[in-house]
Amino acid sequence: MKMNIMILLTIAIFLSLSLIVSPTFAAPVRYPDSSTLRGAALVPQASDSSSSTTSNTNMGTTPPSWWNICTVGDITSEKVLNAVKNYASCSIIVLLGDYYDKESKFVGGFKMPGVPVLAACGNHDDCDNVARNDNIAGNALNYGFKWKNAGFLILNTDESIGSQKGKAELLMKRWQNDSSIKHIVVAQHKVAITTPDAHHKESELKGYRTFFTDMQAKYPKFQVLLQGHNHFWQSCTPDKPPLLVITDGTGGRKPYPLGDKANYDDGCNAKTALSGNNYDGFTLINLNGPTGKIEFQHYNIGK
Repeated sequence: MKMNIMILLTIAIFLSLSLIVSPTFAAPVRYPDSSTLRGAALVPQASDSSSSTTSNTNMGTTPPSWWNICTVGDITSEKVLNAVKNYASCSIIVLLGDYYDKESKFVGGFKMPGVPVLAACGNHDDCDNVARNDNIAGNALNYGFKWKNAGFLILNTDESIGSQKGKAELLMKRWQNDSSIKHIVVAQHKVAITTPDAHHKESELKGYRTFFTDMQAKYPKFQVLLQGHNHFWQSCTPDKPPLLVITDGTGGRKPYPLGDKANYDDGCNAKTALSGNNYDGFTLINLNGPTGKIEFQHYNIGK
């Protein structure tokens, strides 16, 4: 009997010490559904809701209650990297692909305490290296991430939309039904909605525009599409799908011409675009702007 009591006491002491040494045995928290956060402790927070309309405005100083997406693609400029890191209002950084075999520098280099970095993979990238250098321990193909009151879906445009749409729709449906989510943002490298004559045509991404149109009709929280690949900046709201589409490839590469005006997509025209040697920079997007609209602006840092 005494021996049994001693054994039970020994086990109890061992378990108590184990809890002190290792205070939790819980699995890592997943935000949101397909990827685990890696790096600094980052906790999603509630944020104000807003309508889905868009405007292009100078936002000026950002009150603490707002939060901002900083986004850019086709990155070769340390000036662009440093401009984003030094801009105090970046709440989350979304990179749009093509780091030209320098993923550790132009993906990992954006990391800052408290600011998650989500990175799409471009056609000039090693996707595994991209996945190793952002803040998300997801796979190199695509992933979802929930941050504050938005769901972010990252697609890999070197893969067919057919190979990704099952997972993508699952996440969009989940976020549409989640009352804490007010916006769904999709980010990718190659362009699905853009100026057809500029660099690669959107016909390279067969099925993507149709997929986005279908998803927006089913899940109206899907309001923003971010793209890189073309080395200029452009914003537009096409008739189908009625999204805010921002193309930002101003990370330092030689700019491409915008193409023949006769071939602009619906809602995309020369008035919505910047091109030339002095438009390196990044885009700031506020989903919860002071006017109740999604607001955005390209920050030009020059050469």
